[in-house]
Amino acid sequence: MQHNLPHTLPDDLVRTWNAALASSKTTVTRVGSELIRQGAMARERFDALPSPYRIGAQSLLLGGLGQLNMGQRKKGALIMIVAVVAAIPFIFPVVIVIVFGMYDAYVICQRLQSHGKIGEWEFFWHKAVGASWKVLRVEPLGLSEEFLGVETLRIDNREGQRPVNRSLKIQKEWQQSYVIEHEKAQTTTQQFEPTVTKSSMVKRSVEHMYREKYSYSETRKQMLEEGVSVEVPPHAAAFLELRWKHILDNWTLVVGNDLGEEVRVPVHVVTKLSFDQRITDAGVGATSTV
Repeated sequence: MQHNLPHTLPDDLVRTWNAALASSKTTVTRVGSELIRQGAMARERFDALPSPYRIGAQSLLLGGLGQLNMGQRKKGALIMIVAVVAAIPFIFPVVIVIVFGMYDAYVICQRLQSHGKIGEWEFFWHKAVGASWKVLRVEPLGLSEEFLGVETLRIDNREGQRPVNRSLKIQKEWQQSYVIEHEKAQTTTQQFEPTVTKSSMVKRSVEHMYREKYSYSETRKQMLEEGVSVEVPPHAAAFLELRWKHILDNWTLVVGNDLGEEVRVPVHVVTKLSFDQRITDAGVGATSTV
């Protein structure tokens, strides 16, 4: 792109201008090339992973061959030896070994594509080794409120000749609990949706933090008892409006694995039940906050 500079500018300023343009163009080109290169490398790594169908077919042709091609050399060799030994006296056992090896190779190859890692002696009935996940840190987000609803009490003093003062005892049962927001979890990888957000590790970590901060052992019900005083003038009626709300303590639980992937899991804890109160004049509709 050619830029026409005014002829009145000094020559050194023109040279500086052109040099800056050339430098910017070189930088943008270099960054773009690097991004393209990294993207191509990531794609090559993903395409290099074996196909579960191809690995399964290899194990069908020769028991243990699929495991060998996935890097499970000892396990593949064992299946291959068992298949050969079983084929000597009987035909039926070798069919079982081959079908077993084919199914195992297919399942383990799917795990390799999803998690990027398999164990040397990992069979299909084992819990997936995958990447090892652990809690990296907890990021506090502060307190928030969750509106629950409105409860209205009527206090009638229309027949009274003087003000009346009512003391009310507010009682309400509530449940102290925590919520792990699985559906709002965010991950740094797009290749798979990790089930780590619903794992027992996340649950245990949240319970440990909850227990440490709130002396909590399990979700339990509690009773809120609070006194409210309301004064109503003579020849009037009033509504006491209670706007119930939960007080939430919010965190983000950051979980990572040895592949450098991170999952951010939102967690909030119901720490308290509370309410805002307001008195409404039932006659004229005027309101005042207590």
